[in-house]
Amino acid sequence: MVLALMRNSLKKVERLERRRTLQEGREAGKVQEPKTILLVEDEAIIAMAQMMVLKRFGYAALSAGTGEKAVDLACGNEAISLVLMDIDLGLGIDGTEAARRILTNRNIPIVFLTSHSEREMVEKVRGITRYGYVIKNSGDFVLQSSIEMAFELFDAHERTKGQEAELEAIYENTPVIMALLDEDRRVYKANHSAARFTGIPVKNMIGLRIGEALGCLNAMEVPEGCGFGKNCSVCTLRNTVLDKFEAGTGQENVAVSLPFMVDGARVNYQFILSTKILRIFGRPLALVSLMDVSELAYLNRKLRMLSDSNQALIRFSDESALLNEVCRIIVGVGGYRTVWVGFAEQDADKTLRPVAKAGDEAVFIDGLRMTWADTEKGQSPGGIAIRTGKPYLVRDIPGESTFAPWRENAVRHGYNSVLVLPLIGEGNTIGVIGIHSAEVDAFDAGEIAILMELSGDLSFGITALRTRAKRDQAEAALKVQYSMLRGIIDGPDALIFSVDRHYRYTSFNKGHEAVMRAIYGARIEIGHDLFEYMTVPADQVKARGNIDRALKGERLLEEAPSGEDRLSRRYFQVSHGPIRAESGEIIGVAVFAQDITERRRAEDQVRYLARVYATLSQVNQAIVREFRRDALFDKICGIALEFGEFHSAWIGELGTTGMRVEVVSRAGPMHGSVLSEDKIADIRSGKTIITEEAGDGFRSFAAIPIKLRGEAIWMFCLFATEAGFFDDEERRLLEEIGLDISFALDTMELENERTKAERELHKLNEELERRVQDRTAELERKNADLRRMNRLFVGRELQMIELKKRLKESGCQETENEETANGY
Repeated sequence: MVLALMRNSLKKVERLERRRTLQEGREAGKVQEPKTILLVEDEAIIAMAQMMVLKRFGYAALSAGTGEKAVDLACGNEAISLVLMDIDLGLGIDGTEAARRILTNRNIPIVFLTSHSEREMVEKVRGITRYGYVIKNSGDFVLQSSIEMAFELFDAHERTKGQEAELEAIYENTPVIMALLDEDRRVYKANHSAARFTGIPVKNMIGLRIGEALGCLNAMEVPEGCGFGKNCSVCTLRNTVLDKFEAGTGQENVAVSLPFMVDGARVNYQFILSTKILRIFGRPLALVSLMDVSELAYLNRKLRMLSDSNQALIRFSDESALLNEVCRIIVGVGGYRTVWVGFAEQDADKTLRPVAKAGDEAVFIDGLRMTWADTEKGQSPGGIAIRTGKPYLVRDIPGESTFAPWRENAVRHGYNSVLVLPLIGEGNTIGVIGIHSAEVDAFDAGEIAILMELSGDLSFGITALRTRAKRDQAEAALKVQYSMLRGIIDGPDALIFSVDRHYRYTSFNKGHEAVMRAIYGARIEIGHDLFEYMTVPADQVKARGNIDRALKGERLLEEAPSGEDRLSRRYFQVSHGPIRAESGEIIGVAVFAQDITERRRAEDQVRYLARVYATLSQVNQAIVREFRRDALFDKICGIALEFGEFHSAWIGELGTTGMRVEVVSRAGPMHGSVLSEDKIADIRSGKTIITEEAGDGFRSFAAIPIKLRGEAIWMFCLFATEAGFFDDEERRLLEEIGLDISFALDTMELENERTKAERELHKLNEELERRVQDRTAELERKNADLRRMNRLFVGRELQMIELKKRLKESGCQETENEETANGY
């Protein structure tokens, strides 16, 4: 009775709870769909009653009367969440077989219903499902509780499976090598990290001892495998696993070193080992975790050894103390038995002299008499390393035949391998550093790389100390010579300065300071930009280009002018050289300039005189050879460009008034006159005009009057690209040329007039000759007439004479006189 009341109370509580849950779902806008249960019962009345009970419990229910139908429904309807299976189903397959088939296709909780409570029946269903069974007629409370417990157990199983899957994913994907080992250290299970490390599939590792599975060289050197090699007795991995099986406890963070063959070289890998003893299905297994810290150990060791060595390089200024300290660091950090340093002497015996050592058996070095000569005694590792300049390694001293002369002594002091590294200074092998180990094959590729880098640092340290000593000596000598050098630097002919990469002054001497003041009017200061003071653009471009080239590493030597015009210009022989820091970086430029102005001016004077002579000579030759004014003008303009070094020249005829000028001859580019009307008027008056008014393509201009009979008729215009080109000497030259041209034109004019007069005289002579001829002919005609008349007169004269004689004789003198007076 009490039990019935309790059941009814529980049912009420459950109904109220379901109602409350449904109400909360409605309020939240979410109504949970009822779970579906498949009832498998071959008796229809019982099935109908149980369907009503299941629905009363709040479940959706489906039914099947046979095992075959139950399999079809359960496998075909994913909505079914639980199967309530009767064991005795009459014809066809029974409930246990139906359950097996269902579970083959899907994972679903199955609760058996049975009328039997025998132990055999319990064992039968236990082997199929773990969700239990319910004795029929146990009551609704038991049935409902069994169903709810089955759901909870199924959910718990699913969560456990998810957790197991997560753990399996973590186990398989962790970068740590993990394996389960049995008491014989054979692999029971391994993860993918173990397979990636070894390069063989996990399934091939199962059953192998851990050393064989990982490929440890100690396990591979004997047929028996892991645990039987000569070094296996001291294997930390083996001994730790064995100890933990005996103690039944785990251990964490144990350092393990295992040898492997990598690219044909023996390499020791470093691991951090953790172990834990687990019992799986009652069997003790060791969970072994190996974290590969080889790279980390290598880096830590490298950093520590190099760091300590570099600190020693910084701290020690004495070479002997530095070498002993580095030997101590290599022994202390690297764990080697003995380390020593020896220098190669340049004596007749080529002695290899030990200068520093550290280690327990360092006394061994004192007894050696070593040489680096290419003799029998010089075939030691140290001698070979010095001669070749390369590392020399003896992996196994007891088994190395070439080490026979030194083997007994080395083995007696506990050495089984040795590495000798050359010390290189200024391109030559100055010595060696020898590192002896108690282990056979103690130097793998990574270890050799570390020690080679350390030996390089030590070589640098030795070279640096020796360089420092030389530098100290040099500084002492420099201090003695400083005063004299300062005097040379400040000499009147030397211009020295330096700038940094930003063209700022870092030093200058008095000569440079004076020249900058003379040329640019600048008062220079350290730290200021050179180009703040250098105001001539052309000088800036030239100087910046040379400094930039020197900053790139070039060394320059050239002659360079400074100043804007020829009169104030100074000339320098300039050397530019890069200034380098100790690191080799270029940090500035040093400039050394020698003032060669006087030499250049003397050279310029020689060139000027040569130009003057050539110009005057060519002008005179043109004056002598040319008889036409236009040809002479063309020749003079051409001479001005070819020999006078002018940019352009032209000759123009002046108008009587104003600025009118007509170009009659030119050579070179055509530039117009830059003269004002007043200046042209001055030229008409016979003045030479020189101006520095720059124009297109020129910077200096000169105009020389060319006269004819004392009157300026033309002007000779000359253009130069250089400012200040027309100095006083140039002016005198041009005026002389102008006078020569004027004289030539006057001469040419006189010659023309003389020629004209000669032509006129010639014409007059011809006319006179013609007139003489005409007069002569006329006189000849008259002479002929006279001769004829003379003949007549002579006859008459004779007659007259005869008559006069007769008259005389007759005394008629008076009559004779009258006739004579009348022409007869």
